[in-house]
Amino acid sequence: MKTLRAIAVLVAVALDLMVPAAHASNIVYAYDALGRLIQASNLDAGQAVLYGYDGVGNISSQQVVSLATLAVSGFSAGQGAPGSQLIIDGTGFSTTPGDNVVLFNGVPATVIAASQTQLIVLVPPGATSGEVSVHTGGSTVNSPGKFNINGGAAGPTITGFSPTLAVGGATLTIAGTGFDTAVFNDKAQIGNGAWAASVSATANTLVTHLPAKLWDGKVRVVTPGGTAVSTSDFFTPPTGYTVATIGSTGRLTPVLPRTSAFLSPINPFCRYLTVPRGICLRWASLRPAWQVQH
Repeated sequence: MKTLRAIAVLVAVALDLMVPAAHASNIVYAYDALGRLIQASNLDAGQAVLYGYDGVGNISSQQVVSLATLAVSGFSAGQGAPGSQLIIDGTGFSTTPGDNVVLFNGVPATVIAASQTQLIVLVPPGATSGEVSVHTGGSTVNSPGKFNINGGAAGPTITGFSPTLAVGGATLTIAGTGFDTAVFNDKAQIGNGAWAASVSATANTLVTHLPAKLWDGKVRVVTPGGTAVSTSDFFTPPTGYTVATIGSTGRLTPVLPRTSAFLSPINPFCRYLTVPRGICLRWASLRPAWQVQH
């Protein structure tokens, strides 16, 4: 029997890639295909810092914008084939996918997921290399750089991964298609955490070594051919718990406003929300995921 109370870790956001790591404030980081920081969004302050780089990789610009201001800071990959997924980072996006109009050098793309700071889109058939534009809320903005359309095979896909629950330093095996057999060309990431170190790669299997600090969320793989995002979530135990103490995992979208809250008698520093059947939800102070306690 488990000696600790089972905790079901439930990600409390509509889009995995938005889950921030353990920080005093609610900050989300975004990186480009080269692993460079291109955006830091403070969700509590409602602002983001956008970073630009010169031709040799030095920071050449730093701009502070409101999260409500439409802007594009970059992409998860610099190139991709039609049909591959691409993550567009920025601010001011509509959280309703269909309210964002994305054009690849004038060719409309399908937006499959959206948050205020990220869009996941499919590179459209017939697109050519050039700027990517986003139109929403009566405003239009162009990407700071060009996205290149390659004529090769479609980008990578993720069909699964194992384990689905682990701690930092563990090995994660990702199954799919279209991975680059040159291991240094494959980059894996969970949520908006640090890049995992790729250990070995075939066209259908990628083995990675997870970083010490992990986030909950979708797994994504970036190759020269494009970006793939998993359909299921990866989870890591809250601070102070092990994999063996986790009873179940799942995804939860919180409903606001919060109508009922009380201080937990177990931990008076944690504020809980009441839900039916006596289950209490709380926002983890060190890692933003909903935890269910009975």
